[in-house]
Amino acid sequence: MSKKSESSLLFPVPDSGDIASDVWRLILRNNAKMLNLLLQECPDIAPGQKITFSRIRVLTYLAQAQGGLVSIRDLAEELGVTSGGVSQMVDSLVKSDMVCRTASKDDRRVVYLSISESAKKRLEVLSKFLHDRVAKAMAAIPEQDREIMARSLRTLLKAFYEDAN
Repeated sequence: MSKKSESSLLFPVPDSGDIASDVWRLILRNNAKMLNLLLQECPDIAPGQKITFSRIRVLTYLAQAQGGLVSIRDLAEELGVTSGGVSQMVDSLVKSDMVCRTASKDDRRVVYLSISESAKKRLEVLSKFLHDRVAKAMAAIPEQDREIMARSLRTLLKAFYEDAN
């Protein structure tokens, strides 16, 4: 890896020549790159707004919420950002009729969010697009290697998250 591309990483990875460094570089460099490519190709799900990974995360989280309502505080915690940061993003999604705000009946200071029906439909289109795009890329990999890759990634993630707890 060249010094220029190494410096573009968010987190520097020591070049110890081992497989862990190699995997870490591959994950860091290509996760963002692949995501950006996919987002550039995505159908427009938020009219007049650039689609971003953060917006997709918000809409997906709201779509999967039990009871359909999520507080701004809970959404901020899920995304790992401040309530103020979430509020700005939500404002733009409310303006484009993707997210609905509802005041709490018990506490006027609490605002709940939910995904609109039209946003759910757009999210389904996006989900299908992303699935088909990944399936197309995976088709270039021999079938037995796809299974090995999927199993290896599951094992790596499981070990990573177990170590984090």
